[in-house]
Amino acid sequence: MFYYYFFIGLLILNLITDKSPFQSNFYAKLLLVYMIALTLIVGITNTLTADMRIYLKYLNIMGNVSLSDSMSLTRWEPGFVIFQWLLSKISTSYMFFIPVSALLILLLIIKPLKETIPFNKIPLVMFGYLSLFSFYNLLNNILRQGFSVAFLLVMLVYLEKNRYLHAIIFLIIATAFHKTAIIGIIIIILYKMSILLSKYVYIYFLASLTMVFNINQKLVTILPFSLINDTESYLQQYTSDSSLLKYGSVNRLDFLLFSVFWFLLGLFFYKKYLSNDSFYLLVIKAYAIYGTVFFLLGFISFSDRLAIYSWFLIPIVLFYPIIKMESKFKLFWSLFGIVVCMAMMHIFDVSDHFSVLIQF
Repeated sequence: MFYYYFFIGLLILNLITDKSPFQSNFYAKLLLVYMIALTLIVGITNTLTADMRIYLKYLNIMGNVSLSDSMSLTRWEPGFVIFQWLLSKISTSYMFFIPVSALLILLLIIKPLKETIPFNKIPLVMFGYLSLFSFYNLLNNILRQGFSVAFLLVMLVYLEKNRYLHAIIFLIIATAFHKTAIIGIIIIILYKMSILLSKYVYIYFLASLTMVFNINQKLVTILPFSLINDTESYLQQYTSDSSLLKYGSVNRLDFLLFSVFWFLLGLFFYKKYLSNDSFYLLVIKAYAIYGTVFFLLGFISFSDRLAIYSWFLIPIVLFYPIIKMESKFKLFWSLFGIVVCMAMMHIFDVSDHFSVLIQF
């Protein structure tokens, strides 16, 4: 974990100094290059996951067939198939595919951050991702969702700027990589309706109670979105005995408590420091929507892959208000954020991803 803690040391120099080279954009670029390189090395050196092996299997096939044939080979969404097919024409090596995919996702995260916070503070948010266990799953396993959540983050930035066409375009692209990203349409619709934050809070906690008392499955059967095309077959697939046996327990309260903690922290920061910040308000509302969907569908296998939409916002929920706040406690909150990320890294054993690097 030397490489992880070394990054923390470099990051702290950025936080505790004022008007020094450590506050410059050049230093921030060095931190980002270090973080990106570290993430790519981790992606290459870690053992290939089941999903990644499948991606690489079809990548090799796509290298020898047309795009139309590639479309018919898998059940994957067209955006990801096109992406894979294009890369296969350059190389089918996993040493090429994995780092290029991860790099593009990282750049998709950095792009919207550049629009919302000072560039020299972006490494602080990216440190949050470096500490987030689900982040590595998005880069090395459920790659299609890795792209979809990143595109949805770009969507949020355009939505807050009232550039609805751009927001819709990125929603479509996100859905073209993973169909579950369609839940982003709820954010766009409700944003246009200017619904108060309190309504999101009520719905979020009501949905969490359905998961606590195991009544979410009954409720989902009577909700309107159950009528959406393919939803019934999707639910049948992920509630089948074989799927549930493979996944394990459902309606996991540890996932619920983890999700609620960050939502409460976000509400605290918003009420205390950022009550006039429209972007952070939108992030909190998006977190509530994604979390509500997760709670309602917590009874299906692999429900954590729905939770990942809200969890992906955690580094922003944590560090955006710390960067933006005007408070004498700013340094305290900055160090608090780093400590929380370190604790999260250890509790969820993110260190496993760095184990191969220990020998270097």
